[in-house]
Amino acid sequence: MIRTIRRKQNIAALILVFIMLFSILVFAAYEPFKIELTLFERIVMMGLLPKEENFATLKIIRELKIELGATEEEYKLADFFKLPSGGMDARSWDAVPKKEIILGDIAKGLIKEALIELDETKKLTEQHFTLYEKIVLEKKDIDKKEGDWDWLHKLI
Repeated sequence: MIRTIRRKQNIAALILVFIMLFSILVFAAYEPFKIELTLFERIVMMGLLPKEENFATLKIIRELKIELGATEEEYKLADFFKLPSGGMDARSWDAVPKKEIILGDIAKGLIKEALIELDETKKLTEQHFTLYEKIVLEKKDIDKKEGDWDWLHKLI
């Protein structure tokens, strides 16, 4: 009787070890969604974030807005100015280098959902085009340099 109890304990322990190993492998394989965005794309993305949500999601949105927002240096580089209508524009969007943003599953889901809704209601604009490609279609940017054919190998 004691042998059968120990045998069952050993089997249960072995099953638990397999479950733990499987969990570790799944966790190790997880990669957060990394995306390179221009300053313009970052500002457009901030406009896609919901204004109302539950507390936990609002905390994620708040942190994402801080990450997406322009720093003082970027603000100066882009040369922002006020529009007569009250909005803002920049004279040199391209002066600010792209920034890698890491989106968690919830943040990516919120942005993807907003872009899909804009598409379905036919309210998607040119401002959203590159974000739609990068997030909904998950299309990667390919740097094409003159005389460099490595970009072609990335496509294949």
